[in-house]
Order: sequence, then structure tokens, then C-alpha cells
Amino acid sequence: MHWTWDVGDDNVAKSRLLYRNIVGPYKADTVTSNEVPDFSLKGCKVGLLLNGVGMPSVDPQVAEHILTTVQLLTDAGAQVIDLSAQDIWWRSMTTWIEYLGLTGLPWAHSYSGNDLSKIPDSMYQWIKNSAPATVLASANLITEVQQLRSQVHDLSQDYDFILSPTISHTPFAANLYGLDNSPERHIEHLWYTGVYNLSGQPAISIPAGFDNHGLPVGIQLAAPIYEDERLLAWAQIVESLLAFDNSKPLAWNGGKGRDKSGQ
Repeated sequence: MHWTWDVGDDNVAKSRLLYRNIVGPYKADTVTSNEVPDFSLKGCKVGLLLNGVGMPSVDPQVAEHILTTVQLLTDAGAQVIDLSAQDIWWRSMTTWIEYLGLTGLPWAHSYSGNDLSKIPDSMYQWIKNSAPATVLASANLITEVQQLRSQVHDLSQDYDFILSPTISHTPFAANLYGLDNSPERHIEHLWYTGVYNLSGQPAISIPAGFDNHGLPVGIQLAAPIYEDERLLAWAQIVESLLAFDNSKPLAWNGGKGRDKSGQ
């Protein structure tokens, strides 16, 4: 099962409760939904993906929150192992981009009665340029997708979860199609989530802090395939460790961050 969860103004505990209501109880799990599970970070094995080889450079403000989380995990007894040098990540992402082109081009052509004017030209050109050029290339791509999924699954099995940025950059203006509004960077900021879109593994983003403008920065936790419930359990522990106050909305004050009241 592959899922994407937007925690919003709630917390991971509430997400776990809703998840269980959807899928039903897991008989092997004796942990109640509203309690932090009886897992210990001591001895927990965590993979780290940050500034992976061939991946987009992570904004220093985002990286700072990742490294802070790493320190907190280490202090709590977790073993954090850096996986950033492995080439599986950028190979997954280049394949994911082609796969998006393959699946996105038919959607673009059928969009709103084939009215391509309703699709931003930068998006259409990006999809068109990313798609395989021939039927044979498309078939080879599907084979590559299946192989990479298996490889990422095998790697992930050795870790309780893998920690990474949710996106590689701090938030940018909503009216842009990507970083700097550049077609060639159309989804560059999404590469760290795209890995698990390709592999189909459960992943969750939780808030970790703010950038210099007071806008939220998230971290991503991803678990082995089908370990959805355990991922939520680990995320609940990490969320508690970060002690991030998710109940207070941000107040924009001219780009100066949070106001004096902390809101």
C-alpha cells in the first residue's frame, strides 16, 4: 500500500488513529492508538539521505533541521547511518522523471478536451521532454522501474526508517511552477519524496521547524514496504522528540519570522 498523508494542524497520533479506523486493527500490535508506542530509539537503526549523490543540493536551512534531528536521534541512542553516497537515489529519480513523462503525456493530451492551453507551457514541455521517445524505450523503462523498486525495498529492509528532507528547499512562492519558475527545474524540489513515489513505500512528512522567514520546514521518514503502521509509530516518537508546537499558526510579519508572542 502506498499512501501520502498530510498531517495538517493535527499530529501523528491522530493520524495513526484515523489510519487504524480505515484499515482496521493490526492484531500483532498491542499498542493503543493514542499512546506513544513502546518502541525505544536505543538501538534503532536509521538511514540518512541528505545531499545524495546526483540529487539536488539541500538548502542549508533545511539541512540544519535534518542534522538537528540526527543529533537528537543519536542522543536518544539511535544508530544513524549515512546512505547519501549510494547511487540508488539518483538512479531512482532519473527513472522516476521518465516514468512521470510516460504516464503524464497521455493525461496532458486528454486534458480538458485536448485544450493544452489550460496546461502551463512549462509543465507540458517538461512532461514531453521527460517521456520515452519510442515504444521500446517505454518497455525498457517499465523494466527499470521494477528493478529499482526491488533494490530500494532491499536497501530499506535493513533500517527501521530512513530520514531525509521532505523537499530540498525552503518554501517558494505558490504561483511558481518550480524553483525559479524554470521548466528544467520543474520538480527538482520533489526528488526526496519522488524516491518513495517510485518504490511505493510508506513515507510521512512531519514539521521540524522554520526557515528564516518563519515558514515551515519538514522532514521525511520512510519505512520498508508495507510497514505503514510501524512508520506512524516511529513518526510519533520522532515528533515527540522534536517537541514542535504544531498548534500555533505562523504569522507573516514582513519576512521576519514568528512574532514576539511566538505565533
